[in-house]
Amino acid sequence: MDDRIGLSAEERALLEEALAGPVNCVREEDDPLGAAARARLQICVNLAGRGLLQRAAPRPGLRGWRPPPFAYLLTCEGWSVVKSERMRRGRRGPPLRRTS
Repeated sequence: MDDRIGLSAEERALLEEALAGPVNCVREEDDPLGAAARARLQICVNLAGRGLLQRAAPRPGLRGWRPPPFAYLLTCEGWSVVKSERMRRGRRGPPLRRTS
């Protein structure tokens, strides 16, 4: 994304995926204890440490929505990084809209 941030291709793809909604870091097709699930969870934790993702936690105002145990959401900072990357590349696609 930004050269100063230095994100890998996997991290960029995960941020793009987070635009659509909560990212479940342990996908159903993966073994929950397997290497692929651990690697994906590590990427989510790294992005959360940078402030680009945050852990989804059940809250009373969400009207019964229960996030998966390893779900992460895009933060405002993460949204701006994805937006600036799309503008820098001149990528045409659906407009970016905040969901919260």
